[in-house]
Amino acid sequence: IKNSTLGHQCLNAIGFGTLYIENSTLCGSTFINLRSDYGSTWEGDVIIKNCTWKPKNGAKISGYVNLIGGSYNGFHDFGYDCYMPKSVTIDGLKIADATCSSSFKGIYLLGNIVSAWKDEAFEKRMHDEGYPYTVTETVTISGYESEQGKPYKLSANSYMYRNTNLIEH
Repeated sequence: IKNSTLGHQCLNAIGFGTLYIENSTLCGSTFINLRSDYGSTWEGDVIIKNCTWKPKNGAKISGYVNLIGGSYNGFHDFGYDCYMPKSVTIDGLKIADATCSSSFKGIYLLGNIVSAWKDEAFEKRMHDEGYPYTVTETVTISGYESEQGKPYKLSANSYMYRNTNLIEH
């Protein structure tokens, strides 16, 4: 996707390969929403280059928003393995948050997609009784800017992403 503007739903994605977004403005709640009705899966890489994101199109927001989000419970058989992007590369991302409220905290790069995955017991249960979910291995970020100066964090779910490597330039 190049030189585009996407409205209130931003980008809903499902699939594989390289998802490349360049010189585009996205205006919704989640920059990339991995569709939950297909297992919130993207098997491959995501590259975001020189893009602008207007979270909720500049509406009042409290808390954080997710750059890449979705929802997966680990116990539904979609007929295929489910994945988050193997790597996410962000090279130039402006968060157009000037009109967001002061209670806006910033962004999570990776959403809390498997919200119950908070400990080893759930992880074992998902592997033994369910359908495992492969999380992102590496996030590389450079050229990040927030109009309000708000930070980014890797995720609200530190356990699920405990092995994800965050490389900041």
